[in-house]
Amino acid sequence: MAKCRGRVVFDFLFERLPIWALRFILFLVVVVAPFVHYGYVKTYLVDAQPLLLPGVLILGLALPLVTLMITRKYPAITGKFFVPLVLGGGVLLLCVQMFLVKGGLFETSWDVASVAIVHDRLNPDSLSYLQDYLSNNPNNTMINVIFSVVAAVGSALGITTYMALVLGGCLCVTISIVACTFAARHVFGERIALAFDVLASLYLGLNAWIFVPYTDTYGMLCPALVLFSITCIRDKRLAAVLVGLLSALGYAIKPTAIFTLLACCILALPRFVASAHAWLQKEKLHNKAQAVLHSRLFQVLLCGCMAFVIGWVACSSITTYREQQIGADTTKAKSVAHFLMMGANPESMGGFNGDDVNYTNSFTDPKERTAANIKEWLRRIEEMGPVGTAKLATRKTLTNFSDGTFAWEHEGRFYRHQLGNNSAIKAWYGIGEKGASINSGLSYELLCQMLWLVVLIGCACVPLNGVSSTEKIMRLALLMLALFLMIFEARARYLFLFAPYFVLLGVVGWFRIEKALCSFMRKRLGIGERG
Repeated sequence: MAKCRGRVVFDFLFERLPIWALRFILFLVVVVAPFVHYGYVKTYLVDAQPLLLPGVLILGLALPLVTLMITRKYPAITGKFFVPLVLGGGVLLLCVQMFLVKGGLFETSWDVASVAIVHDRLNPDSLSYLQDYLSNNPNNTMINVIFSVVAAVGSALGITTYMALVLGGCLCVTISIVACTFAARHVFGERIALAFDVLASLYLGLNAWIFVPYTDTYGMLCPALVLFSITCIRDKRLAAVLVGLLSALGYAIKPTAIFTLLACCILALPRFVASAHAWLQKEKLHNKAQAVLHSRLFQVLLCGCMAFVIGWVACSSITTYREQQIGADTTKAKSVAHFLMMGANPESMGGFNGDDVNYTNSFTDPKERTAANIKEWLRRIEEMGPVGTAKLATRKTLTNFSDGTFAWEHEGRFYRHQLGNNSAIKAWYGIGEKGASINSGLSYELLCQMLWLVVLIGCACVPLNGVSSTEKIMRLALLMLALFLMIFEARARYLFLFAPYFVLLGVVGWFRIEKALCSFMRKRLGIGERG
């Protein structure tokens, strides 16, 4: 009885809760957002949502229907032409990205300006600036290393440093979309994979954030390739090795990238416990050891753990070397407690707060700094009380999920230098003018908001008979991401790393809606048959 009760609790926490969490987020975005003030709110997007909803429903329903019509008329695209079509589409997307970037390129400030210092390291001023930055933010050392490699490749090809960094991010986004398309094919079939490929290419591949070279675009590659490894590689031991290595690299670029690996480990627990129980039933120690070593599950776990440890050690060695090379003093680094404290600041509604940064930097000793951050966090939680904390959590969730542009332009000094000269591209994305207007960026942002609502509605749709193990992994990873952003610093841009997961689940959801509607019309109304 206790075992059954434990399984029920496990299923609720790690299988049902992720589903209801996305449904609750959809409810907040559609119903609650117009009546609540939250951080980085774009009122024109919130006010436009009722007008966008008819278009959202039409687009969502059209997605599976148009896909069905096209694949029926041209069945080869789901057969022998599927792989060439997806790869060719990836190349075309990359070419379009290059055209857009050339016409709308701009240099931004905030963290990007710091981690993009690669060839100027011999310049004393630049070296000092990078040294101070990595001392306070050693979590961004790996992306600085990667940028150095990308810049060197770009230099060999005759591409300027900043352009090379932007194109590197574009390449990562494109590969991520292609990888998730193949993953979707293995789990959900060719039709859903093609629909995902088109929607993701338009929404993510041509997203404004491709103009900004940072951990969000580069880091997207790791969760996408982890999903590809899980679904497309038949040898699960090899898949586990790739998952471990990619997760370690992803963690070094952006810590949230590890959530897919954690989701895999958590969902494998029941099977591991059952196998461990079977191993213990063996009478002799020799038989127990033999059963463990010959177990495919044990081999997969061992390969994954060893790969992650090796990857983590390698990444740590690389970042440590770079910090020593630069002369960074990592004792100045902000700990997790700083972001916990900042996430509980009701004045900034859990977002970035300069006063909190100054407060943290006022402590020179790392232990004192962490203790002060935790003390201040506890004081804020106690002062807000349960109701106030719940209100803040609601506002932070809206900050993270209500903006379909992933809070485009809401970062420091956003437009430092404008290098592109294509006025049409700059007007479409609103480049150079912070805030949207009819002639600058509004159409783009409204389109993003509509596509984001399409995605969220699709994510909320799940059949009563459950979902595949791959879908459970994606949903649990997204739940971890939502909780992370609810507890720590709120920032919508952090969703972009897992945007392919959101889009894929959204596309799957609309295909389920179409299937349910066809079934209803066939059974209740006697209208046609679904092919």
